[in-house]
Parts: sequence; structure tokens; C-alpha cells
Amino acid sequence: MGYEKFKIKYELCEIILCSVSQNFKNTGITVMDGPFFSIMPFGKTGYSSLTSVAFTPHVTSYDSLPTFECQARSNGFCTKENLGNCNECPAKPKTAWKYMQNLAKKYLKDEYEIKYEKSLYSMKPILKASEIDDSRPTIIKQFSTNPTFISVLSGKINTVFDLDEVLK
Repeated sequence: MGYEKFKIKYELCEIILCSVSQNFKNTGITVMDGPFFSIMPFGKTGYSSLTSVAFTPHVTSYDSLPTFECQARSNGFCTKENLGNCNECPAKPKTAWKYMQNLAKKYLKDEYEIKYEKSLYSMKPILKASEIDDSRPTIIKQFSTNPTFISVLSGKINTVFDLDEVLK
């Protein structure tokens, strides 16, 4: 469209879905001192999600459009102009399960078991400015009024209400 682009980086991320032992069901923990990680119930799926600051992002692109080496191996399934669904891509990354499992085991008692079920992959856009303070603001830019063209970048779902104020 020719308008100014947001200054963002792209991370190809993995969320691991795992089964947990009965004594750990419906429980979530986040370790925020040292190597951060979380295990949280994942909606109504019966699974828990396992993520970590160190191993959830697999690769990062600082290009204006997301560019990753796996795109070249995807046989056209994914390009920087037309991202494919990483979960269905023939070139999706290998899971970081072993790394995340070992990290979690350092902090969990042996009685709490986690078992790999599957991985979900996604592209995560992050403002480059957020690298400094990990902020996730909603940025709303109106570029024209006739026709109306508004661009929105939001880092957290709860900030979507900021958009409501602008659209009024």
C-alpha cells in the first residue's frame, strides 16, 4: 500500500502441548527467576502448554517481511510475502521438547509428570522497540480517511479495547 511499515521483528515460535499427571491437572506455574518457563492449562483441550523464554522462539527475522531459511525448503508452501501455516509446513522446525522438558524437570518435583503430545508453531511479530522493555503496546495508525485505512499492531489480547476508543 506504500504506507510506513511497523518496525517489527518476527519470531518463529513453538508452544508444546503436553499431558500432565493427575496431581498437576488444572494447575499452572511460571518460573520467573532465572530461565523463565511456564506450564499452563491449555483451554479445554485437556493439555497443558509448555513454553520457555529460551526455547519457544526458534529463529528470528529482522527483515521488513518475515524471512526464514525454512521457507526455501517449504517447496513454495511459505514465502515472506505469503506465510503458510507452520503447523502444516513440510519444513517446520524440529521440536524443542527435550530442551524444554529438561528445563522444567529442574524445577518440578518428580511426582509431577509431563509427556509430549504435539507442537503448535506460529509466527510472532514483536515491535523492535519492545526488545528494550518487553512492552506489548497496541499501536494504531490511521493513514487515510477517504478511503479509511487504519493499521493495527497489538501485542496482547487485552489491549484490543484500545482499538474501540479509536474507532468511535
